[in-house]
Amino acid sequence: MISRLCWCVLCISLLPGTAKAQGSWVTLRPGLEIFNGSFDDHGQEVSFALVRCDPKRNRLRIVDTFHSLGKTNAFAAFSVREVSKKTRATVVVNAGSTATFSLPVPVGLLQVGGNIVSQTNHLAEHSGILCIGQDHVTIVPVSPAAEPDCIDAVQRGPYLTRDSVSVVDATHRSRRTAVAVDRYGRLLILVTKDRATEWAINAFLYASKLGLNTETALNLDGDVSSGMTVAIGKMKTEIGNIDGLVASALAIDPAN
Repeated sequence: MISRLCWCVLCISLLPGTAKAQGSWVTLRPGLEIFNGSFDDHGQEVSFALVRCDPKRNRLRIVDTFHSLGKTNAFAAFSVREVSKKTRATVVVNAGSTATFSLPVPVGLLQVGGNIVSQTNHLAEHSGILCIGQDHVTIVPVSPAAEPDCIDAVQRGPYLTRDSVSVVDATHRSRRTAVAVDRYGRLLILVTKDRATEWAINAFLYASKLGLNTETALNLDGDVSSGMTVAIGKMKTEIGNIDGLVASALAIDPAN
């Protein structure tokens, strides 16, 4: 019995997604925190930044880069960096992917301020929608039965659940951006500084020793587009590539 217990403990300690704390949550302002750490992905260490946001105390919104930044901008202007400069938001991170490498053309649903910029792609397998309301945020799978009631929304994938073993990639590594909603209704934004598999991202969000209490999660656009800026007061942090082409971005502002 004792040897079996020791073996179970060892298996848990080696589970991909197990986080190594490198400090503690740092409060940026009420209802907005950031944590820097790393987790294991099949024997490789993946460094990450994790933002936790209470939508009741902060304003969440989706930015349509094509219309917000201007149709005549150069390639590099449609980026997280440019969205950060224009909006002066505390946090800006890449959201949905683009259909071309020259202009930010949304793939799937993009909704801003209640207006549909791009329709839902119901043919995209295992996709989900990040749905932002007045003071709450949800993540739902794409369904032909009904569209979620959102003010801002973006479609991406895969939609991640605790049991998403069959839909996540356990071999391909890319820089990742993912979002999740915890049991308290807070939004988690994860950006990796190193390349990671979807499988490890899923394991980290649902099984991390940080106790994230994840209820639902969604993989956002990644790789060359994966990046985040955090700016509050004199503190400015850049994570990943913030100069890549993005069709949309997720921004967090102070509450009005």
